[in-house]
Amino acid sequence: MTQTTLKAHAAVTFGRFNVCTKAHLHAFSNFLKKFESLDVCVIDDFLDENASVPKAEHTPFYVQADAQQAKTTFQLSERLELMRLSTTDLASRYPLQVCTIRRPEYYILEFNERFPKSKYQLVFSSASNNDSQSFESIRNEYLPRILDRTQDTVDVEFIQHVADIRKAAAIDPLVWRSIMVPSAYGYFVSIHGPERI
Repeated sequence: MTQTTLKAHAAVTFGRFNVCTKAHLHAFSNFLKKFESLDVCVIDDFLDENASVPKAEHTPFYVQADAQQAKTTFQLSERLELMRLSTTDLASRYPLQVCTIRRPEYYILEFNERFPKSKYQLVFSSASNNDSQSFESIRNEYLPRILDRTQDTVDVEFIQHVADIRKAAAIDPLVWRSIMVPSAYGYFVSIHGPERI
């Protein structure tokens, strides 16, 4: 007799996704092994007067998140198109949709209303190393408290950080081609991505 593993309800993940790599797609595939569907949200970094004031005890996350956001090279429309092109194949096989959101840590109520805790599980990759000061470690520690919801982390064996890719691309510019799906790479080149990043 075959035992069927039931998947959990819908999941939501988010990031600035400056560049969507094959490592991101690997992570999304792993998320979809555990959840029925996945919403991948690309962050709009614009803050207005309605943004929440961070609590002092959450400062380490906000400092890291603001630093990450400051490193964003591409406009929201460009990042959204890169993500859409990157996930086209995956979205044709699984219930995956790409959307935009304002920064959840600054628009907590808006995020939790759009993705109710009763229907959506917040999910991210596990931290890639044992560095407690890495962005992933700090994100995974603080976001559940900031957003007042549970968070699931999924182990991912294949991780690429843009900072590491930049170093490799300085030696061999074709590195970008090897880590992106062809349609996304074509768009990346058309917006002068290798030169801009």
